[in-house]
Amino acid sequence: MLSVTGDLTIHGITHEVTVPVSIDALTSSSRRPGPAFSTTFQIDRTEFGLNGSPKFSGFNISVAKNVQIHLAIVAAPPRP
Repeated sequence: MLSVTGDLTIHGITHEVTVPVSIDALTSSSRRPGPAFSTTFQIDRTEFGLNGSPKFSGFNISVAKNVQIHLAIVAAPPRP
């Protein structure tokens, strides 16, 4: 497990965050294996100006103040 620090920008607001990142087994999607990275972390959405409740087709949806973000990234070598 690694810790990666960088800038996270949401809704035009940027904060520096440090997240845990795991390097997963090599994958072979599209026949070009590369390392896979994943992370799951929590943010306070109100710190990024996301203060309201979204409305979908007239329904009010309740969203927690703290939300979880999960990212999975597969790095592939450049095409020849």
